[in-house]
Amino acid sequence: LMLLKLLKEGNYYRVEVQYQDNHLYLILKDYYTGYIIQEYRTRWNREELPLPLSKNAHHFKRLALGVSHTNPKNNESYFSRW
Repeated sequence: LMLLKLLKEGNYYRVEVQYQDNHLYLILKDYYTGYIIQEYRTRWNREELPLPLSKNAHHFKRLALGVSHTNPKNNESYFSRW
């Protein structure tokens, strides 16, 4: 999210993903105030929901720390396997 310039380093954010009315929503909020920074919506016509969502769980919330995911002891990024 930082590489996409959606979030700034040093802040805490709340990331929410939800499925409602055949749409997927990605909502980025300030962790402390709950202020919505950005909201994305896309139509979802597939039968299976993407992880971490499921038929029983249509809403997912997590904390996102505004820190880099690199270990200074090695040159590989946490995301390099993708």
